[in-house]
Amino acid sequence: IAMDGSGNLYVADMGNNRIQVRDTSGVWTVIDPPGGDLGGFSMPSSVAVAATGLLYVTDMGNNRILIRDAAGSWTATGAAGAAAGQFQNPSGVAVDSSGRLYIADMGNNRIQVRDTSGNWTVYGGGATGSAAGRDDGQFNSPQDLAVSAAGMLYVSDTDNNRIEAARIVADTVTPAPFLILLMDE
Repeated sequence: IAMDGSGNLYVADMGNNRIQVRDTSGVWTVIDPPGGDLGGFSMPSSVAVAATGLLYVTDMGNNRILIRDAAGSWTATGAAGAAAGQFQNPSGVAVDSSGRLYIADMGNNRIQVRDTSGNWTVYGGGATGSAAGRDDGQFNSPQDLAVSAAGMLYVSDTDNNRIEAARIVADTVTPAPFLILLMDE
């Protein structure tokens, strides 16, 4: 679920392979899938709206991130894999006030951050790019994430039963130390 600057609510309706929008009058509409060469949605699991109006959708089943501009045109980034900018079941998306994109790359056990120039940085995933871990800054099926106005990144580290947090510094996320919150042991 995400809200844009005008108060419209966006919902990733994964079971129905669509994105729904509720406007400020309470009227629900469905956003048309990309179509054409980009095809349709396959398990859209999360949405985020940037201050610029760009809509980001984690298209989990297609291992990519879809981006919709204010005019309704779609582009995509990513493909299946373990290299930077590639995904295995991306499940969460957030965007900060500077326009950096954060992806919970669940199947690769990592977080990826794309800067405003399109460069990707990977946190977690170990030497293989997809290994699960339990130490600070490592993940085991990170499912979702959020960026606070105060500059903190919060990650729902599902299979480690915890929330990890990191302060966002300059143009990157400090990969360590992550602060582990709400440990369930």
